[in-house]
Amino acid sequence: MGQANELLDRSDELLGQPDELLVEADGLLVGADELLGQPDELFVGADELLVGADELLVPEVFQDDFAKLHVKPPK
Repeated sequence: MGQANELLDRSDELLGQPDELLVEADGLLVGADELLGQPDELFVGADELLVGADELLVPEVFQDDFAKLHVKPPK
């Protein structure tokens, strides 16, 4: 009977492990969701870089040239 009880104890331990695995899987899914959220942040960074590029296209040296042409420089 002692061996049967020992086997039951071991089966209880084994039954407890899937819950732990599910918790770990949930943790991985949360990590994946966080990674999915990052591309938006990268796109915002890219937009900021594009705005910076526009500012570089119209240096102050050429502002008078735009005024002579009656063209508004890009903002």
